[in-house]
Amino acid sequence: MFLYNENVANKITFAGGDPLSRPDIIEILDIAKGFDFKINLDTVGSSLLNDTETLNYGRHLIKKTDAELLKDRVDMLGIPIDGSNSKIIKLFRHGRKNIFEEQKQILRILEEKNIPVCINTVVSLHNHSDLLNIFEFISQFNNIVKWQIFQYMPMGDGGFTNRHFFEIDDDLFKKAIKKINFDTKNSKIIVEEKSAESRKNHYCMIDSTGQIWLPIYDSKEIQSLGNIKQLNYD
Repeated sequence: MFLYNENVANKITFAGGDPLSRPDIIEILDIAKGFDFKINLDTVGSSLLNDTETLNYGRHLIKKTDAELLKDRVDMLGIPIDGSNSKIIKLFRHGRKNIFEEQKQILRILEEKNIPVCINTVVSLHNHSDLLNIFEFISQFNNIVKWQIFQYMPMGDGGFTNRHFFEIDDDLFKKAIKKINFDTKNSKIIVEEKSAESRKNHYCMIDSTGQIWLPIYDSKEIQSLGNIKQLNYD
């Protein structure tokens, strides 16, 4: 779970792993909504293709395919699209053979439910020349309202270890963004550029145990801020 902060915290983003894999995610969203935060939820969305009834909410058994349950609980649903085909995406995200086709199905489900979607794209050495193709793909969906384009940041153990395979320098990132600016300026989709520099120290993370920590750019280390369960709010 990420807690966004611009002087005063005003947005919570539930992220992964995948928050839809939690059996209590609906209850958690309801609680968070009561605190008047803007609620975003980032998911790969695979569970929305699963017909198995597994989520137990109150006395009702909820189908994972029932995306309608998310409609009034989240302000924006984030879906990752890191390439215009599975081959490119799998260079960055492993584990699912036909991930692009799955994401297309997921976006169709969310479009049918008219759930606002934000596409999240991490720009790396392997997809920086594919951004226009991604834009062409996402432009066909009426419910996609935002496209966030993130410069790859080497943080944490995995990100730092694999930086040589993914990291893109500032100049190449800016060139990639510049190429799509003309094509996207008249689009209904809001395009937000998220450089590594602009994201440093602008958010903290809270994990499922309540630990609060800051990611440290260009490092395997993190800065611990304590546990939210032990904070004194008096």
